[in-house]
Amino acid sequence: MRYPRRSIHRFAASMGVAIVVAFSPAMVRATPLVDVSPAELAQYTQLYQLPIPNTFNFNSTSGIAGVPYSVDNTADIAVGSFTRVAYYFELQPTSGSSTWVWVSMDTPNTNPAMLGVPNSGTGILYNNGTTVNNLHVESNSALITQGDFAGAAGVLEFWASNYNQNGGGVLGSNNSYFDWGDGGGGTGGGHGSMQVFNIASGLATPQTLFGFNGLNQSGHMGIGNQSTPGTGDIDWTFGPAANTFTIKNLEVWVNPPPPATLTWDGLGNGNWTDSRWTGSPPRSRM
Repeated sequence: MRYPRRSIHRFAASMGVAIVVAFSPAMVRATPLVDVSPAELAQYTQLYQLPIPNTFNFNSTSGIAGVPYSVDNTADIAVGSFTRVAYYFELQPTSGSSTWVWVSMDTPNTNPAMLGVPNSGTGILYNNGTTVNNLHVESNSALITQGDFAGAAGVLEFWASNYNQNGGGVLGSNNSYFDWGDGGGGTGGGHGSMQVFNIASGLATPQTLFGFNGLNQSGHMGIGNQSTPGTGDIDWTFGPAANTFTIKNLEVWVNPPPPATLTWDGLGNGNWTDSRWTGSPPRSRM
């Protein structure tokens, strides 16, 4: 329950005591995810939600404004206030059931604006074998291995530009196919790539967790490997388009900072000015 500030003030003054108030950022949250385990989801707060449209060119408007997020909480999440990020991707074809994947990891960047869709103008760029640590994977896809994967188990390929298969064989990738080691990714507008891989040593083969590509041409997307690594493309660079799915959702979550604590010194005979608070005054929070 949320109480008006003056009610708290009157109560504290009448009791003659100091008070401590903890405030959490007021986040907009989408409908709770029912797929992800409650213990995992409870650690995170939503940063972005994108119901992917049937047709789009995210490069037609530069920067974050080019992506039609239904939830954007970047203004409420401070740079450096989180240590992990999670991606939830869900697809349901026009004939078939829903497939989803959730992957959380140590964040590659503590700026929330650098964790969304990498369209042109955002400057988002994770290429040349960008690895991330300590994956936690959940999914209903038979193509994906669930569990915890320590160390540099994850690979990101996030960029706005055109790209090619030849990444120099980084991290054991194949220069003949689109996989976790592609080359040429940059921040200029083009085909675009937003891909997450699990290359943990305990897996039989590396796995595409999800691929969301074709950011300038209504998408190419999929969950799990598109084909067997080493025999064909695995990352959905040229996978099915958005309009072949009735449901296509992308969500980004981060582990939230602890609540801000503000302490009133109980002095000043009901004086609630800034000087009476340790921390920052509560007027912007209440």
